[in-house]
Amino acid sequence: MEVYTAEDLYSDYNLTLVGTMENKRKHIPEELKSVKGRELYSSIFAFTDPPSGKSLVTLVSYIPKPKKVLIMLSSQHCISDDGIKKKSD
Repeated sequence: MEVYTAEDLYSDYNLTLVGTMENKRKHIPEELKSVKGRELYSSIFAFTDPPSGKSLVTLVSYIPKPKKVLIMLSSQHCISDDGIKKKSD
């Protein structure tokens, strides 16, 4: 069985992905998995390199609760931090 990345699925088959991922995956950067030094409701964004010729894929690390990290992946949407719950001042 051949393994495809989100970029391959989009560029080869025009299929998009949107969803959450387990933060135990080895290909997720450690900075996105860690909660140390991060505020509640904070987000960190990671993007693929558009000059690679593949589709843009966004990976978001979000802190919805103390000591909890939610990892989201999208090859369909251009994700920004607008509309994401933030800590009130």
